[in-house]
Amino acid sequence: MPAWSMVTSLAASCWSLTASGLVTSDWPQPSFMAEIGNLPLEKRVFAPIFEERIASDATRHFLRVDDRDYSYGEIGTLSLDFARGLKSCSVGRGDIVTIMLPNCLEFIVAWFGIHLCGACVAFVNPAMRGAELVSILDDCQSRVVIVKSDLLDALAAKEVFKE
Repeated sequence: MPAWSMVTSLAASCWSLTASGLVTSDWPQPSFMAEIGNLPLEKRVFAPIFEERIASDATRHFLRVDDRDYSYGEIGTLSLDFARGLKSCSVGRGDIVTIMLPNCLEFIVAWFGIHLCGACVAFVNPAMRGAELVSILDDCQSRVVIVKSDLLDALAAKEVFKE
């Protein structure tokens, strides 16, 4: 899916993240979606749209994870810090970063941070194991794989690649 069409879907709702999954909220207003549709194609990508929202709506509610609310500014700061971390590892435009996380704050921060540093995202179900996982990781040629610490040891020992 091209980045600009993902942004249209992404901007279509704000999320509440719970143990049961993503639940939509009330953002944005339809007029905002019309504004995105009127932008030139090269401006319909996530990073500039999100950076504008961070600047214009820093204190506005953006996301709920479990019982905590996060503003645009808070998620923006976390995501920009993550993007800087990726850039310090020489990850940038055209690189692929795999996210292999459950529904959690880190998933959103990683997803947004990857886009903010100019890289592309490959999503992998964190429960996936065996030959199918090997095939996906081989195909996507990621520079970095983002996982929770409990999966890191299993990945390093290649235990997740066993059926």
